[in-house]
Amino acid sequence: MPRINRPAGTVGEAYAIEELRVEDREQARDLAREEAIERAIEGNVATNRSALTVHNIRPDADLNFGAVAYEQWLTGALVAAAINTPVNDVLLDVKKTLVIYGGFINEPNPSAGEILFRQNAGGSLPLLFVNVQHIRSNLVNKWIMSEMVAYDPQDIMNIQFMPTITDAAGQVMGFLGWVAEPKGRPFLGPSL
Repeated sequence: MPRINRPAGTVGEAYAIEELRVEDREQARDLAREEAIERAIEGNVATNRSALTVHNIRPDADLNFGAVAYEQWLTGALVAAAINTPVNDVLLDVKKTLVIYGGFINEPNPSAGEILFRQNAGGSLPLLFVNVQHIRSNLVNKWIMSEMVAYDPQDIMNIQFMPTITDAAGQVMGFLGWVAEPKGRPFLGPSL
């Protein structure tokens, strides 16, 4: 049975990866992987574990992330205090589940202050709100969230950032998580 059991619109925490013990990091990663597998089986993506493959989230093929046409975690232009939605009304494939447990920002001057995970058309259902401004003060680029976010087959995904600084070129930032889908599916996604 899936482990996520919280009211919609929960406020979560982001913990700099260096603040966590190695065992805690591994546990967060492993729990998210198991969540993706369990949700895939319950959602009839596959009938059992051995029929699934689990891989890291691919920004474009899995999330249609940002404004790129290939697998790169790059947001579109960011404007301070203006909501940026790099995952905007993206319909998750009927044969996929997706679970996010953390994220990263590979920027010397990161812009993201808040991240909002939402579901349904227009992001009408808030799932989790996470403030990540303190992460950059620790001079780290990865974090683990106190709560996982899951999207099931045919869910409409919305992920928003609230930037604190303007960056017309966008920034390299993304998510740690897993996608479970049937083994043997052809690669779906952009070509290089």
